[in-house]
Amino acid sequence: MRYLIAVADHGNFSRAADACNVTQPTLSMQLKEMENRLGVQLVERTRTKVLMTPVGSEIARRARSVVAEVEDIREIARHDEADVPRGPLRLGVVQTVGGYVLSLAV
Repeated sequence: MRYLIAVADHGNFSRAADACNVTQPTLSMQLKEMENRLGVQLVERTRTKVLMTPVGSEIARRARSVVAEVEDIREIARHDEADVPRGPLRLGVVQTVGGYVLSLAV
């Protein structure tokens, strides 16, 4: 979906690939795979330009919402991770019970 959005934004496969930090063939192949899975043409390819089909434009519009929601979910997860204590855990056990309790605790 990010690749489709980038192509819609940039109108060019090379610039979209640069924006996504992938090669142009990778981006093109992934968009073709998306088209095959959906059974619809999303992008009209010519030698000089790239045009979004009406269906491609609508899917790109909705993909923006999906990607934004995924980013929100990631932010929630990052925030939740901030509440989890981090760092080394040191556990002290007296020697007489260490052999019994430590193996259970670990």
